Amino acid sequence: MGLICCGYRKSVYSIYLIFLKKIFVLVLKFELFWKKMLSSCNKNLF
Repeated sequence: MGLICCGYRKSVYSIYLIFLKKIFVLVLKFELFWKKMLSSCNKNLF
């Protein structure tokens, strides 16, 4: 019983980690995109 519980926890934890990594990558991509947009806007403004 303890082993099944432990395995379940590990799988949930790994899924959670993968989910966090995906969100982190999305945030990084969005930040890069946003910086590019801001820099292009600044160039157009000034």
